[in-house]
Amino acid sequence: MFCIKNFFDAQVEVLVKQYDRREAATIAELLFEHVFHKPIHLLLLNKDNFEDKNSICVVESAINRLLNNEPVQYILGEAFFYDRKFVVTSDVLIPRGETEELVKLLLDDDFSRRNLSVIDICTGSGCIPVTLKLERDNLYVSGFDISEAAVKVAKANAANLHADVNFYVDDIFEIKIADKYDVIISNPPYVTESDKKLMRANVVDYEPSLALFVHDDNPLIYYRALLNVSCNMLNVGGRVYMEINENYGAEVVNLFQTCFKYVNIFQDINGKDRFVVAADMLNI
Repeated sequence: MFCIKNFFDAQVEVLVKQYDRREAATIAELLFEHVFHKPIHLLLLNKDNFEDKNSICVVESAINRLLNNEPVQYILGEAFFYDRKFVVTSDVLIPRGETEELVKLLLDDDFSRRNLSVIDICTGSGCIPVTLKLERDNLYVSGFDISEAAVKVAKANAANLHADVNFYVDDIFEIKIADKYDVIISNPPYVTESDKKLMRANVVDYEPSLALFVHDDNPLIYYRALLNVSCNMLNVGGRVYMEINENYGAEVVNLFQTCFKYVNIFQDINGKDRFVVAADMLNI
């Protein structure tokens, strides 16, 4: 027999060994809501003792995995993006707040009010194109990824959230898609290998390296590919929206200025150079 509140508090204390207290509490809240299928504030109001051995085992098993640095989103098989629940597996990156800002950058642009065709390159979980479609039904949205497993996850998210999005398996370096688009959006791999040592173990050890890292001697490899794709796939008057490595903002801008008249860099909520938008392709 146990009281959920006491059990919750005990698990937070266990997680404090691995995380700071605020993060430990947030992770525990996500876990308890998932296991007990109730909002955390209602769970913690319950002061009655009751027995639920299966739920106890599920929680304790998850806590052990968390102590081994496994992300809670992979343990639960879900993550929130733009206030919607997305399926995530170890085949895709966990959606992040910065990428929500990238989506908002496009949605806040009057450009998005038109009936535009959009393609998300390196789509991963599909959180970008699915969100765009659900927020702007006038958009015709597609996405592709080199990973068949990632595309499977993206298709599941589109189906679960009832978003009419087309997904493909394709390679940004050898694209087979011949269609033209008004908007290209992408959060490609941009973390350099040397930055691994600065990252937490739950990212380096569990999230897919293919979707995260680039070699130090070629940090702009995906942006050069995006520029090449843009020249071949973008309609006249189209735009490119990209998430970038904060340390290479000027380099990405200079790269896209070779083919676009307007190239602007935008900062994220933390004041870091995080997004580049390119518009009005030059006739070269």
